[in-house]
Amino acid sequence: MFQNKRLLLIIVIILALGFLLRPPVSGGRLSSVYGIRFFAGRVFHNGSDIALPVGSPVKPVTWGTIKETGFTDSKGNYVSISHLSVIQSHYMHLDTIDSSVGQKVNHSTVIGTVGNTGLSTGPHIHYEIRVFGVPLPPYLLCLPGIAFKFVADLFQR
Repeated sequence: MFQNKRLLLIIVIILALGFLLRPPVSGGRLSSVYGIRFFAGRVFHNGSDIALPVGSPVKPVTWGTIKETGFTDSKGNYVSISHLSVIQSHYMHLDTIDSSVGQKVNHSTVIGTVGNTGLSTGPHIHYEIRVFGVPLPPYLLCLPGIAFKFVADLFQR
């Protein structure tokens, strides 16, 4: 029963925040999607990769608080953001980290720039969305926000 309530809460949160989420970068090419992929064997890819030139600005998908920044051999330079305590977004392979732990951020805050650090095959941003620690397809979560922005832009013309 608890799992069903948790799943229902995840769905409600996704629907409620779906209109608030935006892609972390402007433009670029989706170079790898969420799901099974074959890279040094069969592995599950927990996020989406968007290829862009090094130095392109990276912004949070929605408002939140920077929870962690750093470097690892696999992630390269990375930033992790908490949204409403149960949702986390992660941005990896950054060239620069332009934010600090505890900083409050929103859609317009540049948290870093696209890079080629860590285990990376070229300049891109890897980003993940997790709800209660469970990775979800980030591009699907941003679709309502993209559709809303597209319709809003049409009305502004």
